[in-house]
Amino acid sequence: PRSRASLDQAAGVWEEVRARVPDPEWRERYGLLVRDLVFETARSRLLAPGLETAEFRAGAAFDAAQPFKSRTLRARMLGPEGRPASAATPASVNVGALREILEPGHLYLDCVEGADGLVLLAVTRSSARGVVLGGAGSHLQERLERLGRLLAAPPRPGGGKSEERALSIASREIGLEVLGPVADLLSG
Repeated sequence: PRSRASLDQAAGVWEEVRARVPDPEWRERYGLLVRDLVFETARSRLLAPGLETAEFRAGAAFDAAQPFKSRTLRARMLGPEGRPASAATPASVNVGALREILEPGHLYLDCVEGADGLVLLAVTRSSARGVVLGGAGSHLQERLERLGRLLAAPPRPGGGKSEERALSIASREIGLEVLGPVADLLSG
């Protein structure tokens, strides 16, 4: 994992370059690099040894990712001439503001994807939790690929029940791996 200072510096450089190059095609081409920067930034906050509690670290990871994510959403909502496609263009949200607007029993899930896995962030009115999924020793990528193959395959004649069972098993395995660490928050 990269150091927090290096990630903050890289994010600053990206912001400077991004401000100078308005070409959306250029931004799209560099999207994967930024995706990994956002992932590494969120992961570094989540796994930071000196930051208070796990809940505090999850909030820091959420807050670090949101400026990038909200800007991307805003850019996609803008029309071809940079005018809003609708009157509402989202501003960046921090975990504190999100917790204030969530109703009791509601859960907000957010994923920050990177080349080496993903960070799952779960926020309720009373808590925030983050987990790093994928990476070394994980079966998540393999399971996602298997599910993709099952969904892409045309149905076989007479294969109804066995295909349904395989799809059910694959979906359940992914659900357990991805949502298992936050399952207690899902029940409200």
